[in-house]
Amino acid sequence: MEEQALVATVFPTFVELGATKRAAQAAMVGMRGRDGV
Repeated sequence: MEEQALVATVFPTFVELGATKRAAQAAMVGMRGRDGV
């Protein structure tokens, strides 16, 4: 039971971090494209 609660708390955080990382990578690629580097 305790393990399930931990997973339910931590998993959404990992999902959020993944989405944030992808957004940051996309922003970095977009900036590079604009600078022509």
